[in-house]
Amino acid sequence: MGIALHQRAKTFKIISKHPETMVETIRDRLGRGATYNFVEGGYSNEQFREITCVINRLEESKMKEIIYEIDPTAFVMVYDVAEVRGGNFKKHNNH
Repeated sequence: MGIALHQRAKTFKIISKHPETMVETIRDRLGRGATYNFVEGGYSNEQFREITCVINRLEESKMKEIIYEIDPTAFVMVYDVAEVRGGNFKKHNNH
């Protein structure tokens, strides 16, 4: 069928002081899109834009470099993803 199945992916969830710059840099350097979720701190009640981005495992070190460069104090969670289906997971050519 027409469903793309990719294995060995990683999901990064990032809360940063600079979400727009983070997403633009991920797009420019990795050719990956990202989404925002609006979240609220359970203790602080502060509102954040949580960035979610799915990459292949070979891009993980580059993603970590980008995050550290843009916001070394960012809150980052990394998940192993069993499979990715649908959407536009194909890497965009960023050359």
